[in-house]
Amino acid sequence: MSTSLDSDFHDGTIRGLWIEQDVLHILLATAEGNEYALVVHGTVAVFSSGFSTQNIIFDVKIKESNELREDDVREVYGLSESSGDEARVIRLMEDSRKKGLVLLVVDPSCGANCLALGRSVELITRDAWTSHFLLRVPSSS
Repeated sequence: MSTSLDSDFHDGTIRGLWIEQDVLHILLATAEGNEYALVVHGTVAVFSSGFSTQNIIFDVKIKESNELREDDVREVYGLSESSGDEARVIRLMEDSRKKGLVLLVVDPSCGANCLALGRSVELITRDAWTSHFLLRVPSSS
């Protein structure tokens, strides 16, 4: 069954994305201004579009591997229905299910959407994220 984080993030905002090797970080805030990060570990595919000055969230869902549909796979890999890649889509979906991958879906009311297929999704506070991920990044100097 899909896990919905809708009540927490409905009318919240996407603040940004950061990709570090196979880890995707999605920075979010609730409508009340509480800041979080969704961290997708073992990311194999990401699709995002529509970034603007307003990136208002409609809902956030996590789909388990057995819930993946061909449309989900097509969207996260950026494949159109008319691309003629039906065999590839089915192969990618079956492979994702075998590996137990989950799909994170951030649907917008306005602005950016984001889909990410990966091994696991972790929701942490922005402070915990900063301490764990941001402060360990080596400087470029």
